[in-house]
Amino acid sequence: MSQMLEETSSRSGSIGHSEHQSAQLPPSIPVEEQANRQFIKATRGQSKGIPEWNTNVKVHVQFNGVNFQPVGERAGQLKSQLGQIVRNGHRVPLNIIDWKKVGDDVKEGIWEEVKKNLVEVPEGYKAVCLENCNLLWKDHKSKTKAFHYMPHKDDPEISSRNPPHIVADQWSELVAYWNSEDVKVQAQRNSINRENRGPCHKTGRKHFAQVRYEMERAGEEVDKFSVWKKTRDLADPTVKDFIDSYEEKLRQEPEENQNLTSVKDRIFHTLMGDDGHGYCRTFGSGVPRSLVYPKESNSSQSTTDLIKEITEQVRQEFQAQLDQLHARIDFMQNKDRATEPSRQVPDAISGHESLRESIGDGSTPNANNDQPSLEPGSPVTSPSPKNGSARILMAKRAKQMKASAKLPK
Repeated sequence: MSQMLEETSSRSGSIGHSEHQSAQLPPSIPVEEQANRQFIKATRGQSKGIPEWNTNVKVHVQFNGVNFQPVGERAGQLKSQLGQIVRNGHRVPLNIIDWKKVGDDVKEGIWEEVKKNLVEVPEGYKAVCLENCNLLWKDHKSKTKAFHYMPHKDDPEISSRNPPHIVADQWSELVAYWNSEDVKVQAQRNSINRENRGPCHKTGRKHFAQVRYEMERAGEEVDKFSVWKKTRDLADPTVKDFIDSYEEKLRQEPEENQNLTSVKDRIFHTLMGDDGHGYCRTFGSGVPRSLVYPKESNSSQSTTDLIKEITEQVRQEFQAQLDQLHARIDFMQNKDRATEPSRQVPDAISGHESLRESIGDGSTPNANNDQPSLEPGSPVTSPSPKNGSARILMAKRAKQMKASAKLPK
């Protein structure tokens, strides 16, 4: 596979000749092809990855503490190394339609290789790593189609025009897949959707986690609008219009709220729209939503605001329950003061009325000492300390309920 990649690199390097070199192409190449080669834009070529990879020398890569994104000097090299892994068609076949269909053994193999070559890898990076592999693999397939299929799609022999870095059997299957009518319709729809995404970023290979990392170290704000603005071409008219609209809406907010990240992010999403499924704007590719919005899945609301909202709801519910408890206690205390000894007292638990226990007259002995005698005509007297009364029990229960109802700090 390394030999195949070397052949690809040498081939892509030969394309990026200067105009002077292309003018001296051998006479055997047709004049039309010479003219076409003069206008082919030189590309960056294959990424180099980490030189120490698979040499038994472990590399230290720094990860941020928010969403386990690699940052620092080695971050870009790690992402390039993952790109080299997924471009190996013998390891990750390119003719698989979707990344979800790639075998778990392949994904686990990639993760084990990453852990073997890095000094310390947080377990939370696994989801980010595999999602990055997914996007890099899809990008590899997209570029293969753009550079090797689209220019020759009408060639009846295109199946035999196998690119040197693609496994032959996989290439023929890809050509048959891209030639199907359903896929052509889907490709057209996807092309239209990409045009509606707005201006693209200008960060090149630098991922958004690195941009945020550098902005934080420089003391800059890292709300979504600030990161979006940092990664766009400010000379683009579309970008200028968006910035003007954002600043106008921010001025309409109360002055004390204009520096709140939650307010800035809300205005940003009002103009840009909510995050779609599986991605978070300005956090870059490969960051699962659960790491940015751990408490919710469909809203772009900040985590801090969500915690405040839940806390306020719990506080209000506890306050309502405590108010009801205080009202019941006050009612029972007032009722007890105005009640004659022979009248009935409401039970504190069920609200049903129960007769006061009557003991102490000695007229009718009670065998079990827990049920008062209520013979007709027996007087109702104050309860004795031995057996207690419903009123005392009710007061104790009320105190217990009051003590157990505590508001959260």
